[in-house]
Amino acid sequence: MDFTSGEVDDRTKPFDFDVSHRDLIHQQCVEKCKKENNLASTLSLACQVAFDHHGRRLATCSSDMTLSVWDRGSDGTWTKAASWKVHGGAVWRVVWAHPEFGQLLATCSYDRSVHIWEEIRSGPGAEGRKGARWVRKAYLTDSRANVTDIAFAPRHLGLMLATVSAQGIVRIYEAADVMDLSRWSLCHELQAFYTRCGSVEWSRSRIHRPLLAVASDDKRAENDERIVIYEHNENLRKWQRVVSLRLDLAFPVTDLRFSPIALAHSHQLAVAAGDVHVYNIKVSNDYFNLISC
Repeated sequence: MDFTSGEVDDRTKPFDFDVSHRDLIHQQCVEKCKKENNLASTLSLACQVAFDHHGRRLATCSSDMTLSVWDRGSDGTWTKAASWKVHGGAVWRVVWAHPEFGQLLATCSYDRSVHIWEEIRSGPGAEGRKGARWVRKAYLTDSRANVTDIAFAPRHLGLMLATVSAQGIVRIYEAADVMDLSRWSLCHELQAFYTRCGSVEWSRSRIHRPLLAVASDDKRAENDERIVIYEHNENLRKWQRVVSLRLDLAFPVTDLRFSPIALAHSHQLAVAAGDVHVYNIKVSNDYFNLISC
């Protein structure tokens, strides 16, 4: 595929929201859970909240190094299933893996590490739900700076995890044996920026080559590239940088997400930067063109 320049025409953006992605999720969670005072107070301190694949479990992480897991009952109320201290600093992100791989969480922190957690459903004296406890299975310490975001790959790519750091580096790990979650291999290391990375996201499409979008939330990136997109080349077995975007935005990019549904010739990418801007990524058989429309 041939990739064109990352020029973006703001005149044809399909959507523009007056609220950031993270604030929108936080607001929705508080509204849904307002009857549960404990959960509402937890959300008020949370750095991030994450629903599992089915929307029946909720994980929160906070600046006081607390990781909590909540279960939704049949009556719609939320009950704390487990809560414990993690890392050696503020916990920025928590994400769920696809349930095909079990009940897995990953967290990242100011302490420059990534932890992989698995829920074990057996054993006496288990924490949380009856007969269940959370166990740290892996501890990834390759970063020499704050790990600022993490994202599990879609399940058709296998059990893979992307991380980004304040040094502008993207690292991609893989658990080759899903039965042994203590062993993760560092497969790729990419220098996305020479400023801080703020967020990373995988494309979800099965019909296109995998894409990885990385954004910088560093103020020094205001007049420079804000987002870079990598494509995985199966023949070369590596990730190739294909697009760099310079966006005229009033605020730093704080989050970005691919749509879970991709059409035959396009993706959609939502970018949170004060407001939320949604761009179309148009793909043809012979080339890749990133525009907004």
